[in-house]
Amino acid sequence: MEPAKTKLAPPPIVVILGSTGTGKTKLSLELASRYGGEIVSADSMQVYKGLDIVTAKATKADQAIAKHHLLDVVTPDRAFTVTHFREQALPIIDALLSAGKMPIVVGGTNYYIESLLWQVLIGDGVRREHIRRRSADTITTEGESPKRPKAGVGSAAEQEQEKEQPRPTPVPTEQQVSELLDRCRAGTLPVDQLESYEGPLLHKVLAAVDLPSANRLHPNNKRKIIRALEVYLDSGGTQT
Repeated sequence: MEPAKTKLAPPPIVVILGSTGTGKTKLSLELASRYGGEIVSADSMQVYKGLDIVTAKATKADQAIAKHHLLDVVTPDRAFTVTHFREQALPIIDALLSAGKMPIVVGGTNYYIESLLWQVLIGDGVRREHIRRRSADTITTEGESPKRPKAGVGSAAEQEQEKEQPRPTPVPTEQQVSELLDRCRAGTLPVDQLESYEGPLLHKVLAAVDLPSANRLHPNNKRKIIRALEVYLDSGGTQT
């Protein structure tokens, strides 16, 4: 009777995250060469063809050392969202693991890598992001032209002066923070309502439920604060 074969554990998934010029490519090539891995790019600009220099894309020589995935996927005139990335990256990672090869995810686009970890950032989260972008655009009634400033002496100067005046940042009160935090913890705050609150208020609420995430985000970085709160509201967990 033949002895039972020991099932080998799948190789680990390695993630190298950092900004441009920090040595991610060099480290990924060393790991791929040593452990027989393949590289999965998680860079929102390197997916575009023809942007090799400005994105510090892996050279042909680098790609000869180890196989790279998700480089030069689309032309710059086409959209490539985080959903597209996730839908293409996960099958590649699964195939590498099945083949006993180490997937090395390399890039500086945080939300690409986050999308591999948290399903909540996809689907409804992407839909809400599209809604935010649409609401930020100037919407005109069908048949009407966008409103233009009234012509007159000094109108251009007044417009320029308005642009230069910074919008004051509101300071949230303890009562506002407490009330919003209670709604978050009770699960009675719809995620679609987060956009209606100011960034500093949302930041204080985030600090109460996910302090590590709050510590790395500026109170005015409303988009990422909302994303972190969406994770908490949709799953009860945190990004950290």
